Amino acid sequence: MSYIKSSLNKTETIKGQFNQHGIVIVTPILLSLLGASLIASGLNTPEAGAPSFAMGVPLVLLAVWKLLVIICTEYGVTSTRVIKKTGVISVETDENRNEMIESIQVSQTVIGRILGYGDVIINGTGNNRFVMKTARNPKSVKMKIEDSINQEG
Repeated sequence: MSYIKSSLNKTETIKGQFNQHGIVIVTPILLSLLGASLIASGLNTPEAGAPSFAMGVPLVLLAVWKLLVIICTEYGVTSTRVIKKTGVISVETDENRNEMIESIQVSQTVIGRILGYGDVIINGTGNNRFVMKTARNPKSVKMKIEDSINQEG
């Protein structure tokens, strides 16, 4: 069960759940390919094998860790709040009640606009601010949040 579903109160409903764009897996893929090639090189060349193998294993482990972080990241909006959950072993959540949201911004690079991803920045009252990084279709995410705010008010 997702964190967002498990944290709902009795009167709260989910208005939308969002994922990071697929572009975020590029780094873990590149790290794993580099690590695997170093491991293979280390296994195939006995004279230089230990250093290559020793460098390849941490790269593959780092790639697996980055992939787990991506999988465990959740973004969502409910009828009363906006939620961001990150973490694999330890969990960190950022939540903002809908009535406390002052503004929502979308930040996209040129590549992000072409491929359909960007950051959604939620500014709340005071210093309360969090970012949904590399969200898929950030304009749609912004509209869902705004719709939830408008339905509540």
